Amino acid sequence: DAGTSSNDAAQQQQQQQQDTDAAASGDQAAAAAGSSSSSSRKCAACFVTTRILVVDILSQRIKPSQIAGLVILNAHRVTDNSGEGFAVRLYRQGSGLGVNTGQGLSSGNDEGFVRAFSDNPNAFAAGFNRVEKVMKALHVRRLMLFPRFHVSVKDSLETRPPEFSEWECDPSPAQLALLEAVREVLTALVKDLGRSNPKLDLSDIQSLAADPSLSRPLDRAVRQQLEPIWHTLNWRSRTAIKDLASVQ
Repeated sequence: DAGTSSNDAAQQQQQQQQDTDAAASGDQAAAAAGSSSSSSRKCAACFVTTRILVVDILSQRIKPSQIAGLVILNAHRVTDNSGEGFAVRLYRQGSGLGVNTGQGLSSGNDEGFVRAFSDNPNAFAAGFNRVEKVMKALHVRRLMLFPRFHVSVKDSLETRPPEFSEWECDPSPAQLALLEAVREVLTALVKDLGRSNPKLDLSDIQSLAADPSLSRPLDRAVRQQLEPIWHTLNWRSRTAIKDLASVQ
């Protein structure tokens, strides 16, 4: 009986210690979250990931009305289903999108600004209405283009010209053999796509496949041509296009 009582007492003490550690861990997590929230409110500009911003808005740590605006990089990657698109939607519409954290639903911010930048204009040419879809996901209405020949852009770039250095390394015989094997596989895939899709212009694509550097993506060139009839392609053609990207 004495041994059983001692074991029960030891188990109770161990359970109390675990509860204390769990409470301390919860307090530390809450303190860290509160510190993050308070530091975000004090800073003039905060650099945060999309996940952190979404979690802070959904958990009511930061209200959209407390955010003056958003600056988003790599705008060409934004879609309705991306994290950036969801963060902007929360910012504009608030957590009233259907997510209730138990603390009420926060309203959106219609007066704040959203600025998105991209240095890859070619990405907007891929797909159907790519620019319109990105602007819709970002909730923006104006599109501003700054080509390099623009006077203000040219003057700004010429004030500090870049320093460019280039080194050329001759490939080894094994590397040359590997590149030739990859090129043969890519050429075979392109020819198979041409037989399956007579409307596909192979002249430009075959020249890309014959490029020694294999630097330009072949699947993107094929997708641009087949985009209008993409819904009519069979599984073999779609698999071949995926194989192009995988092999390259």
